[in-house]
Amino acid sequence: MFIEQLERIGSRIEKQDTFWRKSLSPGLRLAITLCYLVTGDSYKTLSYGFRVAHNTISLIIPKTCKAITAEYLKDVLACRTMPEQWKEVASHFSNKWNFHYTVGALDCKHIAVTCPPNGGSHHYDYKGFHSIVLLALVDTDYKFLNVDVGTNVCSSDTGIFSTSALREALEINALGLPEPVPLYGDDTPVPFSLTGDDAFALRSDSQ
Repeated sequence: MFIEQLERIGSRIEKQDTFWRKSLSPGLRLAITLCYLVTGDSYKTLSYGFRVAHNTISLIIPKTCKAITAEYLKDVLACRTMPEQWKEVASHFSNKWNFHYTVGALDCKHIAVTCPPNGGSHHYDYKGFHSIVLLALVDTDYKFLNVDVGTNVCSSDTGIFSTSALREALEINALGLPEPVPLYGDDTPVPFSLTGDDAFALRSDSQ
């Protein structure tokens, strides 16, 4: 997977050698960035492991992240806007997980971060570390359909969803979900829905 990713973004992060020094290879730049994203280690800690100055790492990581985003954006974050597109997502949930009329799986994830300057306890969560919250809606292939990042970690999953743009879009029917249709062999219309754990209340988009 690393080689595949390097082949896709290598040209975006490759730098030219100069008269004074040889540039760091795209593979090293990608490895440093992935290690940082996975472990959350500080730049100084990474500098010991990769033997690259921490101030250089501080320039590498943001640029590599931008390259990853530019290359993979359409592959991993493509929110559907048409009924037929949502029906395709629902068919995969039906065939793979036997969850009928499901157009996405919803959950929150605490992502560890270094406490921002003057952040106080704003990002300190109940698990005992500083974090930001990712609210994600994904399909059966774990690809993002919708994301919301940065909500106060003191909020519950339900509270985070209630204040998200996704909830607002559902209320005003801006996502383009299909109209309710009956299940096979029945005549009662069943709405298309999101699925999640018991932290999310069972309710319609109008509630």
